[in-house]
Amino acid sequence: MLGTAILDLVIGGLLLSNTLIWLAALLGSIHLLVVLITSGIDDVTVRDIGLLAATLALFIEFLPDRLIPKTETQRELSQNL
Repeated sequence: MLGTAILDLVIGGLLLSNTLIWLAALLGSIHLLVVLITSGIDDVTVRDIGLLAATLALFIEFLPDRLIPKTETQRELSQNL
């Protein structure tokens, strides 16, 4: 449990400081996948699936161009935000 708490703090710190958002989102996605696999279906499964979708969206949006180049339309949309 202590390891999970430290991981959550690191992810939250990266997101709050607006640094390496793609890495924080990737770590969060992996963590949520592990939680979903190990906990099974219960009352909070829908919440975890929603959080997983949000972290995957952050990962895709903030992925560096050197890993996957963005199209012109994606760059324009990102600049307008």
